[in-house]
Amino acid sequence: MVRPVRWAGRTSDRGMATAELAVALPALVMVVSLLAVVIGVASDASRTSEAARAAARAASVGTDREVVVDQAQQLAPRAAVVRMWVDGPWVRVEVTAPGRQWGPVPMPAPRSTAAALLEPGVVP
Repeated sequence: MVRPVRWAGRTSDRGMATAELAVALPALVMVVSLLAVVIGVASDASRTSEAARAAARAASVGTDREVVVDQAQQLAPRAAVVRMWVDGPWVRVEVTAPGRQWGPVPMPAPRSTAAALLEPGVVP
């Protein structure tokens, strides 16, 4: 007859799955929450890039400054800051979105700049 080996008075592994789950579950929650924040930052970066490009295109054909800034703010993430300036024959638009937080850890703030050549006859 073979007797089971006793470790510290225990003869079975009862409760080990619960202990392993208690260790693994918080780590899984952290990874999923970090992934959600990273996806949000990537989405914000994409939206700032598209807003800057669209605004630069609109400004290059002579659209009013207020309309260009309003269009960029509609396309950009909430509370984004839009700057527009003329640099020689180029019009440049910069869109900066506020950074996200992952708990106490700040994520980088997405910022995109786009430039477009002013169309002939357009006065800055």
